Amino acid sequence: MNDDASHWTLDRRVPLALLLALLGQCVVAVWWARGFVSEQESHEKRLTALEQSRERERVGERLATLESEMRNAATVLQRIDDRTERLVLSKGGR
Repeated sequence: MNDDASHWTLDRRVPLALLLALLGQCVVAVWWARGFVSEQESHEKRLTALEQSRERERVGERLATLESEMRNAATVLQRIDDRTERLVLSKGGR
């Protein structure tokens, strides 16, 4: 086997414009990839912010629900207290 055929060489007949075009495509590909990665990072940050915002909204809704339930419980307890007081007074007044 011939050693000259086994290794790669660049012939002087390859136009410089072709080499520059290939180099330019590589540069543009790297530039595009970096922009893509940057855009992905931006989307991830926005998604995280939206998720945190939704979680805060859920906490607010839960708090409002608990406050409403506490008011209802306080009303029920007040009615029980009133009835108990009336029973005590009616039994003690005999």
